[in-house]
Amino acid sequence: LEIIPTEKFSMPTELIEYMNKKQISFISWVPTAYSIVAQLRSFAFIKPAYLKKAFFVGEVMPTKTLNYWRKFLPDVQYVNLYGQSELSGVSCYYIVSKDFANDEKLPFGKTFSNCEIFIVEGDTVITEPNRVGEMYVVSDALAMEYYHDREKTEASFVMKDFRSDGNPKRTLKSGDLAYYNDDGLMVFASRSDSQIKHLGHRIELGEIETIAGAIDGVQKCCCLYNEKRKQITLFCELSADIEISDIEIRSMLKKKLSSYMVPGKVVILETIPLNANGKINRTY
Repeated sequence: LEIIPTEKFSMPTELIEYMNKKQISFISWVPTAYSIVAQLRSFAFIKPAYLKKAFFVGEVMPTKTLNYWRKFLPDVQYVNLYGQSELSGVSCYYIVSKDFANDEKLPFGKTFSNCEIFIVEGDTVITEPNRVGEMYVVSDALAMEYYHDREKTEASFVMKDFRSDGNPKRTLKSGDLAYYNDDGLMVFASRSDSQIKHLGHRIELGEIETIAGAIDGVQKCCCLYNEKRKQITLFCELSADIEISDIEIRSMLKKKLSSYMVPGKVVILETIPLNANGKINRTY
């Protein structure tokens, strides 16, 4: 087991040299780490020589980033994982087995054998495709409680009778929104606190991020909603060698999104801030 020094991720060539020196054959990283390698087009200079499996977990993997890795390392097995901090481990997995367009969402697939996930809207358990609901997780590996936070524990860990058979189960009300695709695989939509109502329409900000992230030159992006101003703002970090303006990005989004989903403002940042776990810091 190798715990890769954090500073290596800011220098992808040294990172890959380190991986080759240690003969690393399996990695499990947050998607942002994969994106750094893709952003700097590192595989044009050096490739991981021993890598066989690549897992990613903790946030949504941009399909554009995955496609870069698959282009240069087609024989590696890529696995998308989904889990919660309240669960000791992950609950779902999807082994990437086909090509996806840059603006397609990657499924997180199906549950492991020790878990059940129910997608719920109100009191209805959703089974049909492309209908969004909140994910409830049932597992023997659920945490007992939040440390010294009874109010949050009672709000998140609830008893629910999903099958109406008089056998309620202890479940985690995850706050994540998801849906089944046409293949019966679960797909992340957004966090429930990222679902907004704007101009009379219900919008998942994650949908906007998926489309924006597929634009050539947009390396990372984050979409936020200002409730007071009733404004959607898209923050973008661009690839180092591509010049594109906020006006051009917004123009491209108009071709892909319904008019009520187009951000009122696009802000280009030198870097999008990350939190201590390497994920996008949406409260920065």
